Amino acid sequence: EAFAKADGTIVNQPFDFSNKNFMSIPDMQNILKAFMFSQHTSQLVNFSLLYKDEYDFLKEMLSMTPRNSQSPLYDPNIHHDGFNKYLMYGDTKDQIPNNVKIYNQTGKGYGYLTDCAYIVDTKNGVEFLLTAVIHVNDNQTYNDKKYEYETIGLPFLGNLGRVIYDYELTR
Repeated sequence: EAFAKADGTIVNQPFDFSNKNFMSIPDMQNILKAFMFSQHTSQLVNFSLLYKDEYDFLKEMLSMTPRNSQSPLYDPNIHHDGFNKYLMYGDTKDQIPNNVKIYNQTGKGYGYLTDCAYIVDTKNGVEFLLTAVIHVNDNQTYNDKKYEYETIGLPFLGNLGRVIYDYELTR
């Protein structure tokens, strides 16, 4: 295990992540659940949003795709719907159907891809929560910007989301 310094030199020792991870996976999941299901959450973890407009705005932001953004505007050839919707769509340039909403938070860095999502298909009555993390760093050198996001990570997460979705369709 090694890491690359800013000047490109390789240091053959473990990379210190102690100041890199600001949120644990359980915390990320609990925040998403508390937000999406606030009516079923105790006051201790409930968000103190004063107005329904605030809640609706945050919910819209969690599900927004680049093509739905008015500010900033994104180039659809670069920022397709799955750009930050790794589960189900991260490995495709397909447009997410209007009946499918993905409320999520993603993470990408040092060879790790994370997606914590609540996926809803109103047409087929499917909804589920899914969080996944994959590590794709074949050369085991951190901070060298050589990771297998496109070839391993996004295809895995896209397929994982579709497998769970297909299973939920049968329930």
